[in-house]
Amino acid sequence: MWAIGFDAAKGKPAGEPFAVTSFKSPSLMVPTNIPMVELSLAQNRLTLTVEQASGGIWVLDNMDR
Repeated sequence: MWAIGFDAAKGKPAGEPFAVTSFKSPSLMVPTNIPMVELSLAQNRLTLTVEQASGGIWVLDNMDR
């Protein structure tokens, strides 16, 4: 998620965009089902829906039977 300042007097964006999120784990991501993505705003907080994805490597043994 990125943000940019806003000049209320001019009614226009001001300054350079800056990151407001940091996913420290590759298993966290924005959900692939976009309708499930929600934002919540409070005075000093932004909440973004994320999902935790995990996977595994599956091995099939004994295929010669």
